[in-house]
Amino acid sequence: RRCAERLLPSRSRTMVVPDSSSRLSLANFEDCLHRSFPPCMRQLVFSQRAGQHLKHLGRLQLRPFLREAGMSLQEALVWWSKELCRDPSITPRDFEQRYRYDIEHAWGARGHMRGSFCCSCSKIATFRPQYSGQVHGCPLHQMAPHELSRELRVLGLPREDIGRIVGHSVHGRARTACASFFASTHPGVDPAALPSTIYHPNMFFRLSRQLLKAARGTCAVARPTDVQRGPALA
Repeated sequence: RRCAERLLPSRSRTMVVPDSSSRLSLANFEDCLHRSFPPCMRQLVFSQRAGQHLKHLGRLQLRPFLREAGMSLQEALVWWSKELCRDPSITPRDFEQRYRYDIEHAWGARGHMRGSFCCSCSKIATFRPQYSGQVHGCPLHQMAPHELSRELRVLGLPREDIGRIVGHSVHGRARTACASFFASTHPGVDPAALPSTIYHPNMFFRLSRQLLKAARGTCAVARPTDVQRGPALA
Protein backbone atom coordinates (compact mmCIF):
# COMPACT_ATOMS: atom_id res chain seq x y z
CA ARG A 1 0.00 0.00 0.00
CA ARG A 2 2.80 2.43 0.84
CA CYS A 3 4.32 1.80 -2.60
CA ALA A 4 1.03 2.65 -4.29
CA GLU A 5 0.57 5.82 -2.25
CA ARG A 6 4.18 6.93 -2.84
CA LEU A 7 3.91 6.53 -6.60
CA LEU A 8 0.65 8.41 -6.97
CA PRO A 9 0.64 12.17 -7.50
CA SER A 10 0.24 13.91 -4.13
CA ARG A 11 -3.26 15.10 -4.93
CA SER A 12 -4.32 11.50 -5.59
CA ARG A 13 -2.94 9.78 -2.49
CA THR A 14 -5.52 7.76 -0.66
CA MET A 15 -5.63 4.69 1.54
CA VAL A 16 -5.72 1.50 -0.52
CA VAL A 17 -8.07 -1.03 1.03
CA PRO A 18 -7.80 -4.54 -0.46
CA ASP A 19 -11.03 -5.83 -1.95
CA SER A 20 -12.19 -8.27 -4.60
CA SER A 21 -11.18 -5.89 -7.39
CA SER A 22 -7.53 -6.43 -6.46
CA ARG A 23 -7.79 -10.21 -6.81
CA LEU A 24 -7.66 -11.88 -10.20
CA SER A 25 -10.82 -13.82 -11.00
CA LEU A 26 -12.77 -15.02 -14.01
CA ALA A 27 -15.08 -12.03 -13.63
CA ASN A 28 -12.33 -9.41 -13.95
CA PHE A 29 -9.78 -11.38 -15.96
CA GLU A 30 -10.03 -9.35 -19.16
CA ASP A 31 -9.77 -6.04 -17.33
CA CYS A 32 -6.75 -7.27 -15.37
CA LEU A 33 -5.15 -8.69 -18.50
CA HIS A 34 -5.35 -5.43 -20.40
CA ARG A 35 -4.48 -3.11 -17.55
CA SER A 36 -2.38 -4.98 -14.98
CA PHE A 37 -0.54 -7.94 -16.50
CA PRO A 38 3.21 -7.45 -17.01
CA PRO A 39 4.50 -7.90 -20.58
CA CYS A 40 5.84 -11.41 -19.90
CA MET A 41 2.41 -12.71 -18.86
CA ARG A 42 0.49 -10.77 -21.50
CA GLN A 43 2.69 -12.44 -24.08
CA LEU A 44 1.77 -15.90 -22.81
CA VAL A 45 -1.99 -15.30 -22.74
CA PHE A 46 -2.24 -13.67 -26.15
CA SER A 47 0.09 -16.13 -27.83
CA GLN A 48 -2.08 -18.98 -26.59
CA ARG A 49 -5.19 -17.18 -27.77
CA ALA A 50 -3.69 -17.03 -31.24
CA GLY A 51 -4.55 -20.73 -31.49
CA GLN A 52 -1.52 -22.72 -30.33
CA HIS A 53 -1.36 -23.91 -26.74
CA LEU A 54 1.55 -23.00 -24.50
CA LYS A 55 4.27 -25.60 -24.20
CA HIS A 56 5.79 -26.75 -20.89
CA LEU A 57 7.90 -23.69 -20.00
CA GLY A 58 5.13 -21.26 -20.92
CA ARG A 59 2.59 -23.10 -18.76
CA LEU A 60 5.14 -23.41 -15.95
CA GLN A 61 5.63 -19.65 -16.08
CA LEU A 62 1.96 -18.67 -16.23
CA ARG A 63 0.27 -21.05 -13.78
CA PRO A 64 1.82 -19.76 -10.53
CA PHE A 65 1.42 -16.15 -11.64
CA LEU A 66 -2.33 -16.67 -11.93
CA ARG A 67 -2.42 -18.43 -8.56
CA GLU A 68 -0.49 -15.69 -6.76
CA ALA A 69 -2.63 -13.04 -8.44
CA GLY A 70 -5.62 -14.54 -6.63
CA MET A 71 -7.30 -16.90 -9.08
CA SER A 72 -8.90 -19.84 -7.26
CA LEU A 73 -8.30 -23.45 -8.26
CA GLN A 74 -11.82 -23.90 -9.59
CA GLU A 75 -11.53 -20.72 -11.64
CA ALA A 76 -8.13 -21.86 -12.90
CA LEU A 77 -9.51 -25.19 -14.09
CA VAL A 78 -12.27 -23.41 -16.00
CA TRP A 79 -9.86 -20.85 -17.46
CA TRP A 80 -7.15 -23.30 -18.51
CA SER A 81 -9.67 -25.69 -20.03
CA LYS A 82 -11.12 -22.92 -22.17
CA GLU A 83 -7.77 -21.44 -23.16
CA LEU A 84 -5.94 -24.70 -23.90
CA CYS A 85 -8.86 -26.02 -25.93
CA ARG A 86 -8.60 -23.02 -28.24
CA ASP A 87 -5.94 -25.18 -29.89
CA PRO A 88 -7.89 -27.59 -32.16
CA SER A 89 -5.42 -30.33 -31.29
CA ILE A 90 -6.53 -30.36 -27.63
CA THR A 91 -9.88 -31.84 -26.67
CA PRO A 92 -11.65 -31.62 -23.29
CA ARG A 93 -10.57 -35.22 -22.69
CA ASP A 94 -6.96 -34.26 -23.40
CA PHE A 95 -7.26 -31.49 -20.85
CA GLU A 96 -8.47 -33.88 -18.16
CA GLN A 97 -5.82 -36.47 -18.90
CA ARG A 98 -2.77 -34.32 -19.66
CA TYR A 99 -3.17 -30.90 -18.01
CA ARG A 100 -5.56 -30.97 -15.05
CA TYR A 101 -3.09 -32.60 -12.65
CA ASP A 102 -0.41 -29.95 -13.24
CA ILE A 103 -2.92 -27.18 -12.52
CA GLU A 104 -4.09 -28.84 -9.33
CA HIS A 105 -0.44 -29.40 -8.35
CA ALA A 106 0.37 -25.71 -8.93
CA TRP A 107 -2.52 -24.73 -6.64
CA GLY A 108 -1.38 -27.10 -3.89
CA ALA A 109 -4.12 -29.71 -4.33
CA ARG A 110 -1.75 -32.45 -5.49
CA GLY A 111 1.78 -33.65 -4.82
CA HIS A 112 3.58 -31.76 -2.06
CA MET A 113 0.38 -29.76 -1.41
CA ARG A 114 2.25 -26.45 -1.08
CA GLY A 115 1.45 -24.78 -4.35
CA SER A 116 3.86 -23.31 -6.89
CA PHE A 117 5.36 -19.84 -6.81
CA CYS A 118 5.94 -17.55 -9.74
CA CYS A 119 9.51 -17.01 -10.91
CA SER A 120 11.11 -13.63 -10.30
CA CYS A 121 12.03 -11.34 -13.19
CA SER A 122 15.70 -12.28 -12.88
CA LYS A 123 14.84 -15.98 -13.10
CA ILE A 124 12.51 -15.52 -16.07
CA ALA A 125 15.29 -13.67 -17.89
CA THR A 126 17.39 -16.85 -17.74
CA PHE A 127 14.82 -18.98 -19.57
CA ARG A 128 16.21 -20.49 -22.74
CA PRO A 129 15.37 -18.65 -25.98
CA GLN A 130 12.05 -19.39 -27.62
CA TYR A 131 12.12 -21.92 -30.44
CA SER A 132 9.86 -24.23 -32.47
CA GLY A 133 6.68 -22.36 -31.63
CA GLN A 134 7.40 -22.16 -27.91
CA VAL A 135 6.54 -18.96 -26.05
CA HIS A 136 8.03 -18.17 -22.64
CA GLY A 137 10.48 -15.86 -20.91
CA CYS A 138 10.66 -12.07 -20.91
CA PRO A 139 9.82 -10.29 -24.20
CA LEU A 140 11.71 -7.20 -23.01
CA HIS A 141 14.78 -9.39 -22.71
CA GLN A 142 14.28 -11.56 -25.80
CA MET A 143 12.55 -9.50 -28.49
CA ALA A 144 14.50 -7.85 -31.27
CA PRO A 145 14.20 -4.03 -31.18
CA HIS A 146 12.03 -3.79 -34.30
CA GLU A 147 9.66 -6.50 -33.02
CA LEU A 148 9.35 -4.86 -29.64
CA SER A 149 8.75 -1.44 -31.21
CA ARG A 150 5.99 -2.90 -33.37
CA GLU A 151 4.26 -4.55 -30.42
CA LEU A 152 4.40 -1.37 -28.34
CA ARG A 153 2.98 0.67 -31.22
CA VAL A 154 0.07 -1.76 -31.43
CA LEU A 155 -0.61 -1.08 -27.76
CA GLY A 156 -0.81 2.63 -28.53
CA LEU A 157 2.10 3.74 -26.36
CA PRO A 158 3.53 7.21 -27.09
CA ARG A 159 6.53 7.26 -29.43
CA GLU A 160 8.77 8.77 -26.77
CA ASP A 161 7.88 6.00 -24.32
CA ILE A 162 8.48 3.33 -26.95
CA GLY A 163 11.94 4.72 -27.61
CA ARG A 164 12.73 4.70 -23.91
CA ILE A 165 11.50 1.13 -23.39
CA VAL A 166 13.31 -0.23 -26.44
CA GLY A 167 16.48 1.63 -25.45
CA HIS A 168 16.51 -0.02 -22.03
CA SER A 169 15.82 -3.40 -23.63
CA VAL A 170 18.63 -3.06 -26.16
CA HIS A 171 21.10 -2.27 -23.37
CA GLY A 172 20.10 -5.30 -21.31
CA ARG A 173 18.00 -3.43 -18.77
CA ALA A 174 14.82 -5.48 -18.98
CA ARG A 175 13.58 -4.62 -15.48
CA THR A 176 14.03 -0.91 -16.19
CA ALA A 177 12.24 -1.37 -19.52
CA CYS A 178 9.39 -3.07 -17.65
CA ALA A 179 9.25 -0.19 -15.18
CA SER A 180 9.02 2.25 -18.10
CA PHE A 181 6.23 0.13 -19.60
CA PHE A 182 4.42 0.28 -16.26
CA ALA A 183 4.81 4.05 -16.09
CA SER A 184 3.58 4.50 -19.66
CA THR A 185 0.43 2.47 -18.98
CA HIS A 186 -0.20 4.04 -15.55
CA PRO A 187 -0.25 7.83 -16.00
CA GLY A 188 1.11 9.90 -13.13
CA VAL A 189 3.73 7.38 -12.00
CA ASP A 190 7.37 8.48 -11.93
CA PRO A 191 9.35 5.84 -13.88
CA ALA A 192 12.51 6.65 -11.92
CA ALA A 193 10.82 5.29 -8.80
CA LEU A 194 10.01 1.91 -10.30
CA PRO A 195 13.07 -0.14 -11.37
CA SER A 196 13.98 -1.18 -7.83
CA THR A 197 10.31 -1.82 -7.02
CA ILE A 198 9.20 -4.08 -9.87
CA TYR A 199 11.31 -7.20 -9.57
CA HIS A 200 8.57 -9.80 -9.85
CA PRO A 201 5.56 -10.27 -12.18
CA ASN A 202 3.13 -10.39 -9.26
CA MET A 203 4.59 -7.19 -7.83
CA PHE A 204 3.74 -5.55 -11.18
CA PHE A 205 0.21 -6.93 -10.94
CA ARG A 206 -0.44 -5.99 -7.31
CA LEU A 207 0.99 -2.50 -7.65
CA SER A 208 -1.08 -1.92 -10.77
CA ARG A 209 -4.32 -2.99 -9.07
CA GLN A 210 -3.53 -0.83 -6.04
CA LEU A 211 -2.76 2.21 -8.17
CA LEU A 212 -5.87 1.80 -10.29
CA LYS A 213 -8.02 1.51 -7.18
CA ALA A 214 -6.32 4.50 -5.54
CA ALA A 215 -6.69 6.56 -8.71
CA ARG A 216 -10.36 5.75 -9.14
CA GLY A 217 -12.30 8.96 -8.92
CA THR A 218 -9.18 11.08 -8.59
CA CYS A 219 -7.61 10.93 -12.04
CA ALA A 220 -8.32 9.30 -15.37
CA VAL A 221 -6.49 6.06 -16.07
CA ALA A 222 -5.72 5.54 -19.74
CA ARG A 223 -6.17 2.15 -21.36
CA PRO A 224 -3.63 1.92 -24.17
CA THR A 225 -4.69 -1.68 -24.75
CA ASP A 226 -8.11 -0.61 -25.95
CA VAL A 227 -6.65 -0.33 -29.44
CA GLN A 228 -6.37 -3.23 -31.87
CA ARG A 229 -4.41 -6.07 -30.30
CA GLY A 230 -1.34 -7.70 -31.77
CA PRO A 231 -0.23 -11.30 -31.39
CA ALA A 232 2.26 -11.06 -28.55
CA LEU A 233 2.07 -8.29 -25.96
CA ALA A 234 -1.38 -7.11 -26.97
